Amino acid sequence: QAILLLVTSWGRTSATAMSQAHRRSMLAPLGLLAVVLGLTSWVAPAFSAGVCDARMAAWRPSSAAFAGSDVGFDKGRALKAVAAGEVQLQQADPGEEDEPFIKPALWNTPVFRAVALVTGGGVAGQVLPFAALMHISAFGIWFGTNVWTTFFAGITMFKNLPKQTFGKLQAKLFPQYFQLGTGCTAVVLLTGLRLGLPAGPAAASLACTLANQLYLSPKATEVMLERYARQNKGLKDPEVDKKLGAQFGKLHGLSSLANLLALVGLVAHAAALAARI
Repeated sequence: QAILLLVTSWGRTSATAMSQAHRRSMLAPLGLLAVVLGLTSWVAPAFSAGVCDARMAAWRPSSAAFAGSDVGFDKGRALKAVAAGEVQLQQADPGEEDEPFIKPALWNTPVFRAVALVTGGGVAGQVLPFAALMHISAFGIWFGTNVWTTFFAGITMFKNLPKQTFGKLQAKLFPQYFQLGTGCTAVVLLTGLRLGLPAGPAAASLACTLANQLYLSPKATEVMLERYARQNKGLKDPEVDKKLGAQFGKLHGLSSLANLLALVGLVAHAAALAARI
């Protein structure tokens, strides 16, 4: 009777495990598709933005100089014409902001990227195999990136770069930084549930990172660039400058606080993870 009970219990356990494995194998392609979608929404916009923002240092061809020539917009012929002295270069206005090359498509918007990264990371963390490996990898990547950016890279650049150079560099880095955090934290959250870890710290960290990705960081960057443009054009209005300064200080403070709270959530999650070792 004891042997029969043991065999029956083993059969039920095996059936449950097989059903779970079958369900995960059925959902694995969906998880892979979500991961590809999330990575595409992250990498492709960054690449296209880099291409559209590219310019030769602070110089651009004078449209007036090219108006009567047959150089057109062929970059190779334009450079040869400049070297031969056939056309002149004029320095771009440092306060002039480049016009958008194209209107961003739906998949190239911050909201879509956030949804894709959370969905991709979440589905991957829930259905793909090697949950423990995915959990440790995602947690380690984001935790290390957060510590390095917050306490080392950011401070070093702030101390050694001109103010506007530092600000414009951060404006390019932060979107990718928060997108990485969103994707990694989504993987940490869902794989943590599979591993029986508490979800609270990871969920709080994800919420803070999303707040930065979707609102705080983009808005602070917008105000910062507006201040730079006014400074470079020599525009001085004490009331406007004070208002913009206060607005930037508030947004920057909230963004830094959200980033710090996200790090606190990661540390709390690390404590729960360490207790399992």
